[in-house]
Amino acid sequence: MFKDPHAVDKFKWFVEKYKSKTVFETGTYLGESVDYLIKYFDYVITCEVDEEFFNKSCERFKNKLGFKETKYSKKIKRYDKDEKSIWIFWESSEIVMKKVFSGKLSNKSELKFDFPKPYLFYLDAHWDTGGHYWPIKEELKIIADFPLSDSKIIIHDFKVPGYAAKKNAWDRAVGAWGYDCYEGQDLDYDFVKEELFEINSGMLTFFNDKVTDAHCGRGIAYCVPPEEQDYDEYLTFNRGKPPIKINPIEERKINEKSKRYKYNIR
Repeated sequence: MFKDPHAVDKFKWFVEKYKSKTVFETGTYLGESVDYLIKYFDYVITCEVDEEFFNKSCERFKNKLGFKETKYSKKIKRYDKDEKSIWIFWESSEIVMKKVFSGKLSNKSELKFDFPKPYLFYLDAHWDTGGHYWPIKEELKIIADFPLSDSKIIIHDFKVPGYAAKKNAWDRAVGAWGYDCYEGQDLDYDFVKEELFEINSGMLTFFNDKVTDAHCGRGIAYCVPPEEQDYDEYLTFNRGKPPIKINPIEERKINEKSKRYKYNIR
């Protein structure tokens, strides 16, 4: 996401509007996004299921000037600099989420977690290294179960309605407005809306309306709980396209507000 200037601009707007000290990223990969996230948050929690990527991302911060490494175990490392902390976990996202949200690593461990809330979630985990498991729905269910109803959520590689890329012969949506697809299932709003409403029944979702190019421009969904929604600002920011999605119970209220924009939410 952070290679697309338009996505970066929208991310800056999002994090400045919704002040949070803690971001939880799923899918560390090589740690490139962590480099960006630590500029805006005091605590970055990130997890990676692939051992090679985990080790490479740890080396990235171990070798950075000013970062101090704390190794808790083979699977957990922390990097501190200027009162900011990066926590990198080598484990599947749903397991790490349960540990962090419960506040402890295990019943036997003395390591405790107490990160400031509310969280901003940046969900960018794909499937596991064997290609057998897609964690996005389980991640959202765990956020709902704890519950963390005041969370803000960004989902990368999302199928943006009206803008999504066409699939190629291998059933992959690549190029501008690309999105994830696993075993024929697109990462779209219908796929995750039930879980979003379990987190908060009034959760509002809107999307990026620009991408830079076919190489780095992927679809993105932004989800905000009702207590902090600003319909006029979203409608203006997105210029009415692509559409905003929300629980049908709230739809009439928002459509009344959006009449002057000459469109309704669908």
